[in-house]
Amino acid sequence: MNIPNLDPGVELVTVEDFTFRRKITFDWLTKQTQDKFYSTLGRYPDDEFAIAYDSFVEGVKNEYSDLENIEYDSSYSVFLFSLDDLDAK
Repeated sequence: MNIPNLDPGVELVTVEDFTFRRKITFDWLTKQTQDKFYSTLGRYPDDEFAIAYDSFVEGVKNEYSDLENIEYDSSYSVFLFSLDDLDAK
């Protein structure tokens, strides 16, 4: 994997992906979404966010029959970097 613009002395060693099953409620999900907990949501202008939010809510309601027990896979990536001994320079 090539990560652009790394400072000299910084090298990507490995990337580990983790996926696990999550269970949440519709109320929790909509509260997190309304509060723009997820970083990409803060990029929406208010009027566009309202339209996207309404569409998202309808999509969730259509996809899950039990809104008190929404299950999905959540994935994260961890990046491990090595640093040259910067204090020695």
